[in-house]
Amino acid sequence: MTQANVYDAPKSDLEKAQPNQPEKDNLITIAKRQKTLINTFAFYFIVNALSAAMAPELKPIVQLIGVVIFFIMIVLNIRLCWKLYGPIGKTIMTILSFVPIINFIAILVASSRANHTLKKAGVKVGFMGAKIKDI
Repeated sequence: MTQANVYDAPKSDLEKAQPNQPEKDNLITIAKRQKTLINTFAFYFIVNALSAAMAPELKPIVQLIGVVIFFIMIVLNIRLCWKLYGPIGKTIMTILSFVPIINFIAILVASSRANHTLKKAGVKVGFMGAKIKDI
């Protein structure tokens, strides 16, 4: 008959606080998509500000670049929403992404949700998103 050593430290059944690998991969994907969306959003506003200050001959070219960046933003927002929301939320956010002016609100809502998800997992999120190497 074996007896337990009364001088041993108690053993814990709790798992480590570290997220498991699939959850960590999901957080990295969310952080990357959010950071890309934020950078594209900032670049879009820079291009539009430059468009206002450009010579009249170059204005249509810069505005065309702005339109392309705008559609890239829509795609990036949809990709982020598909990672963050359930089936109904994905559909609603996808539809809202195509409505002018409302899509900027949808981008802000998706970015806020990504911030909440990352912070809930213990990741520090800055102004331009989370640092990928911190995850």
